[in-house]
Amino acid sequence: METEISSFWNYFSLKQKNFLFARSIDDKRTQYDIYCVLDKLVRKLHPKLYILISFNKNDTPSANLVFLTKGRSTLKKIAARLLDKAPSFSQWHFQSGITPYKHSIIALCAYNQFLGTENNIYQIYFAVKKIYKTSNKLHLLLYLEMDKQLPKSDLHDLMHIILLYFLGDAYYFKHISRYKIVRRKYSKIQFIPLDQLRHLIQFKALN
Repeated sequence: METEISSFWNYFSLKQKNFLFARSIDDKRTQYDIYCVLDKLVRKLHPKLYILISFNKNDTPSANLVFLTKGRSTLKKIAARLLDKAPSFSQWHFQSGITPYKHSIIALCAYNQFLGTENNIYQIYFAVKKIYKTSNKLHLLLYLEMDKQLPKSDLHDLMHIILLYFLGDAYYFKHISRYKIVRRKYSKIQFIPLDQLRHLIQFKALN
């Protein structure tokens, strides 16, 4: 495992400046290519270990690299070993897992500015399309109120990050199976603010 950990951090150290620069000029292709290699390297440690990279809103480009442990002790131990060997870079913060966000979904979106400063998210609504009997996980429909519409593929990737930061990675992987972005709130389907999702999950877990 030590060899795999060294390989991960060696590649990260080599590419971390390129990644931040690509972010600053909105070069999504370079970001994606670097992320894919990092993802491949971390999967060599465990096939269920994932990473998430998010950016902080400030004048100096900075980012967070999160090892998504899903609340599982095996993955937490691997993440702890990775963090123990992590290099030090002033523009990067490394962490294991994501704790649930304590405030509203709107506060989360306003603070992180997921779509930048010129495209605000005013509300996110959800409806339950299906609850899978075997896993008891949810299939959600999601509708976003925002200034400018984006391609569904971009919104799908964005919602993955938002849900992880809102629910926390352990809660997300335990209760969410999949989700679909919709362009309008269908009148025959009851959409409610995403803030209520945690209450629904807690109720579902008790029944």
